[in-house]
Amino acid sequence: MEPNTEVQTNKPSPMVIVGGGLILVLLVVFFILMRKPGTNQKIENTQNNQQAVVPTAKPTVARFGKLDISTSTANVTDGQDVIVVISGDSMGKEIVGYDSLIVYDKSALTLQSAKSAIVDFTIFKFDRPSHLSLTAVKNLNSKTPTVLNKTPMVELVFKAVKPGTFSIVLQSDIDKESTKMVDEKTNILYPNLSSVMITVK
Repeated sequence: MEPNTEVQTNKPSPMVIVGGGLILVLLVVFFILMRKPGTNQKIENTQNNQQAVVPTAKPTVARFGKLDISTSTANVTDGQDVIVVISGDSMGKEIVGYDSLIVYDKSALTLQSAKSAIVDFTIFKFDRPSHLSLTAVKNLNSKTPTVLNKTPMVELVFKAVKPGTFSIVLQSDIDKESTKMVDEKTNILYPNLSSVMITVK
């Protein structure tokens, strides 16, 4: 009788198969969990970068000439008038128009009047919530050159209504408005500006 030469193959037990499957599932879950935080971090970083965008700064404007604000009534008592004069220096340019923005404490000073100190100019005043806006235009029929050389341009009269120390400021720009002069060739000139202090007792 011939010996039995058939080799029996060892089949893996069901426990080994189940164990291997569990390990595979755990590895897949582990990799999924490891990838999610990285994705979230990337999204958060992107959002942070978007929030950190800084608006572009306004370009620096070259200044030409000067508008100066002054007063002979810097010390007054409550109820008195404060007379303020705006003078201009156009550095040889002939001026045909200008805009002025005046900022002041409206609870302390009440505007009484605004009139042109140059006969050939007509002034239009606009009382804004935060400031006074003046626009002056030279009369078309005028033949007199208006080259400003510390020339008085505007006289403003305020009434003092509250004690304290307050500033009256020529402001360069507010929202879409700006303080500027226009010469006879329609060039826009942005002048240097000043302010004045008023003390009311």
